[in-house]
Amino acid sequence: MIAAYGLSTPMFHGGFSEVAANEIRIALTTLGPATNDAAGTQRYINNAVNWGHTPKFNAVMTLAKHKLIDLNRKLNKADETMLFEIACNGESNQRGRLFPANEYTSLADRVAAMVRHGAQPNREGPENGLPLGIAYTRNQFEDAVEIGDALKAAGANPLHFLGNGLTMLHDAVGSGNTNLIGTWINLGHPVAPFSDQGKITPAMIAALTDQGDALDMLLTRDRAHIDLINEGNGQTALQFAIENGATSTVLVLLKHRADILSGFGTESTPYKMATRYAILTGDQSMMAMLQASAAARYIPEQLLHH
Repeated sequence: MIAAYGLSTPMFHGGFSEVAANEIRIALTTLGPATNDAAGTQRYINNAVNWGHTPKFNAVMTLAKHKLIDLNRKLNKADETMLFEIACNGESNQRGRLFPANEYTSLADRVAAMVRHGAQPNREGPENGLPLGIAYTRNQFEDAVEIGDALKAAGANPLHFLGNGLTMLHDAVGSGNTNLIGTWINLGHPVAPFSDQGKITPAMIAALTDQGDALDMLLTRDRAHIDLINEGNGQTALQFAIENGATSTVLVLLKHRADILSGFGTESTPYKMATRYAILTGDQSMMAMLQASAAARYIPEQLLHH
């Protein structure tokens, strides 16, 4: 019967007891007719987890309990987890439509049950994505808020370092994911975590990718980190932005009064970097921005040249 659903037992050693075998038979029958392939069975599992029909969801938990499925990898997509799936697609609006409302398991209870059966809240999905990050991105939906709260209660860590050494906030800033950034700020998480090597902040990521709107959100929340220095090359976010010709980010940084004299006395001051950029590209706009900012702060222009 197990093979008829495209399942195997690579994690299981020894035979099933009569009680276990009976539980498995009931669970598979509850999910639906035999699919003869793993992809079809995975669809059953996805629907049970996403919709929360109690008998079917409990059937999935039974399969996880007996090691017939691993909630940290899909049968047909090893890089996707079931917590990633529910964060993307979990909902509550099928109760009373596809099944009776009294046969519904809440999103929070589904997340908690999956974690009890081995699902790892900080296990990454595709492209370094975390379930919590997906929930934060979908924050405009009440279901996503419930999922996010449940993931945090189960141990999901907003400051978890991804495989690329960054936090989900770094990634959100780099891609301009303002939904996630807004949720992050509203929940009071720190807006200036360093990477795992202590070298780069989200503000520096914004400078490297010219994400002015994302940076403005961070600095409006807390500008204390605006002049932090990268431990690798000694540059601030403003210097990163100028070096990369990220004009919209330069404007945001100057609006929030970034230090325009950082690196004073060296060849890496913001103005000297902007001058080199102008020589290479013919674009003098960043030099003009710095001059205007200096004038607004009553900083003598000659200091820009030191």
